[in-house]
Amino acid sequence: MDYVRMTEEHLYNYRMIKTSIANMQNFIDTELEPRGLSAIRYDKSVVQVGKGESMVERDAIRLAEKATEVKENIKRNKRIVKAIDRCVGQLPSRAKTIIIMKYIESKKTWPEISDEIGYSVRQCKRINCAAIHRIAIGLYGADAIDSTNGEE
Repeated sequence: MDYVRMTEEHLYNYRMIKTSIANMQNFIDTELEPRGLSAIRYDKSVVQVGKGESMVERDAIRLAEKATEVKENIKRNKRIVKAIDRCVGQLPSRAKTIIIMKYIESKKTWPEISDEIGYSVRQCKRINCAAIHRIAIGLYGADAIDSTNGEE
């Protein structure tokens, strides 16, 4: 497995992962939970659809399953964001600054990062590469060490 590549993908998508958490929570709040509360209507007759379930019960079950699925995705994405935050927090300050500028803020080009930090573009890229390897080890453990040793 290419843990370094996976780590870089997570870093590149960090902001979108955080956005997806907010979007999924909004979906639960605005679409699933309000429907779930009004799924059972007592003013209509209940139509049986087999196995002793009514259409209303089947729809309520589907909504509950969808809510569970979305909540699990939210938990998973929050775990990814927290893990990245912990790993970035463990980096030396120079490497942390580069990772934040390049991936977390995703606003800076290599020349901009280089100018702001006072290192050459080449040195910034070296620091970035080493930082990504360290983050990969923080995210995936010893397996990432073995895979990064083979690349260098």
